[in-house]
Amino acid sequence: MLSRIRTLALAGLVGAAVAAPMEAGAQSGGRGDLVVLSFECASAIRPDQTMVCASPPLAAMDIQMHTLYTVVRKFIPASEREDLVAGQRAFINTRAACGTQFECIGNAYAERITSLGQIIDSIGQAIDQIQGQQQPAQ
Repeated sequence: MLSRIRTLALAGLVGAAVAAPMEAGAQSGGRGDLVVLSFECASAIRPDQTMVCASPPLAAMDIQMHTLYTVVRKFIPASEREDLVAGQRAFINTRAACGTQFECIGNAYAERITSLGQIIDSIGQAIDQIQGQQQPAQ
């Protein structure tokens, strides 16, 4: 099951990676900003957001982070969603504190992506364990 969850997440990442370099003229009000998923570049007003919209590597990280977050949200129990949302808010605050510092923003994304990846791994391990317990003895 872990491999199915990873496949789902990777499929989303591949689709996102294809879309990332596309210009988002309509979405960005003609500014030529990159496509990101966690917010709209057209309404980006904070320095960290405008930096993400102007930087292909940061935009790609945003797409990866958002895809992982979406997958995790779908698979975690409802009782754990509050913690997930709190973690996402903390990430947004950390990224915002970076201002326009590319490395700082990149580090914030890398840490959040790692954290979400660990959650996906633990979900997959729990599912594998449950499935193993349900297997009939041979």
